[in-house]
Formats: sequence, C-alpha cells, structure tokens
Amino acid sequence: METGEPEISVVIPTLHRPRLVSDAVASVLTQTVSNLELLVVVDGPDPPTHAALASFTDPRLRVLSLTGHEGAAGARNHGVNNARGRWIAFLDDDDTWSPKKLEMQLQTARAATIPYPIVACRTLARSHQGEHRWPRRYPTAGESIGEYLFCRRSFFFGEGAIPISAWFVARELLLLHPFDSKLRAMEDLDWILRVTQDPSVQVSFVPTHEPLAVWNMEAGRKRLSGTTGWEAKLAWAKARRAWLTPRAYAGLLLNHVGQTAARQGSWRGLFKLPIEAWRGGQPSVQELANYCGYWLVPERLARRLAGWFARRHGQLHR
Repeated sequence: METGEPEISVVIPTLHRPRLVSDAVASVLTQTVSNLELLVVVDGPDPPTHAALASFTDPRLRVLSLTGHEGAAGARNHGVNNARGRWIAFLDDDDTWSPKKLEMQLQTARAATIPYPIVACRTLARSHQGEHRWPRRYPTAGESIGEYLFCRRSFFFGEGAIPISAWFVARELLLLHPFDSKLRAMEDLDWILRVTQDPSVQVSFVPTHEPLAVWNMEAGRKRLSGTTGWEAKLAWAKARRAWLTPRAYAGLLLNHVGQTAARQGSWRGLFKLPIEAWRGGQPSVQELANYCGYWLVPERLARRLAGWFARRHGQLHR
C-alpha cells in the first residue's frame, strides 16, 4: 500500500444499517486504487454498526461518531472536514462500487481542464424490476445541469441521473461549498445546482458505458436523508428558482415534485403544480404528458411499462 497522505477520501454516512454498510465498506476497500482513506460517519448512537465495522482490520478505515442525529448533509460535511485526501467520493450505505470505479474517476479528474470537475459515472440502478443502466444519456454541450436532471425526452426515469454514490469531487470545492445541513432531503440536488452556477465547476462523466456503481432503489427502503412531501419539495424548488432555467424549473415541478404529489394522492397538488409550472417556467409537451401519466396510470402498471421500455432499449438486465 502507498504511504503518506491519501489522494482520495471516501465518505459514507450511515445509521442503523450494519449489514448494508458492511457491504459498502467492502466495495471501497477492494478498489484498485489503494492510496485512499475511508471515513464512515455514524450519525448518532448505533452500537450494532460500530460492532460490524470493528470486524474490518484495514487501517484505511476510520469510523467517526456523531453524538446526535445530523442527517445526511451534516454527516457528509463532518466527513469532508475530517478528510485528508485531495478528492472526495461519496457512497450511500446501501450502495456499492465496482473495483475500478475510483481509478477511472481519478484518471478523468486529472485530465480535466477546468478547476473543479465533478466526475460522475454510469450506475446500475437496482430495483424489484431488475437492473437498469442509468443515465441513459449524458449531458449535451451547453445543457444546464438543471435541464439535464429534470427535463425528460421520454416517459421514463433514468434519462438524466447523477446519484451521489457516483460523484467524485475536489475536497476544496466541498470546503468552499458545504452541504446545506438544514436540509433533511434533496441535499445532493441542492448542492449540485448551487455549485454549478460557478463557471469553474463542470459535471463530466467517465468515458465508459459500463456502470461503475450499484444504486439500490428498492421501494420502501429508508435512507439517512429521509423522505419529503410534495409541498416541502415545491417550497424548496421555489426558493432555488434562480438556479434553474425556465425549462428546468417546469421540469422539476412536473416530473420530480409532481410524481411525489401523485403518489401521495394530493388533489391540491394536482392543480397547483401545473399552474406554478406555467407561471414560473416553460413546460414542454413531454413534461405535461409525463405529469398526466403520474395521475392516470397506476404505479404498478407504470413500473411494468418502464421495465418493458428498458428491455426494448437494452437497459435492463436480470
């Protein structure tokens, strides 16, 4: 193993999931890049997780314990503040990586010509339907990150996606712009929209079509970041309106917030969201069609259609 300061620091926030976080830790410690450190931030009292992590003898693993529950944003900030590496990679405690993930992202980051690259990778999004290769496309030249994430060209999710387990970021950028610790959900979207307002920051992808991370999306699985109702998401979107183009704002409301409102069966949201999308943004025909689909198509049928679409386009593997 290489000596001296680590080049990469990996941060995993966790709480009450000893088996899952053990799998995540194992996928980090088997990376082809050895000059790294792994900081697992336990977000509150959790003896079973500490016991599970004690079974690892690799000296690159450091366990940081928080006395109170700070949420995913606070836990990640704590990890960044204690990290020693030049680069930071985040991993959710229920996700895993392929062995060459960090090696390929480090190569891409070193070749970047901008001061602060955010290097992402394709993921294997795993759900009860199977395993999807997401994102289905990469951002086009001049496309804002908001439009990439929220504006769709099809009816199905996964076209544009950058889960936090796929990030590789300069620690300096995270120190300049920490996560908003007041947020208990959507802190990753909040951060990436905020920092990409700076022209010295740009999102790029590892030049391979192979997924380098597994993004677990099982329905009903609780995450450290928690869940948020549609009204809270709408309030968040309105407060971040300046970071979004009119198209991105409408896409965020109709796709992201709209899907949540439909799942919650809020008739108030049914009418309020398209009105706000017209008032503050520029909704496309595709976004309006998607929005209608959330309310008219039963979720189980929508999932079957998504699986059919993925198989037809070579995105689904069982």
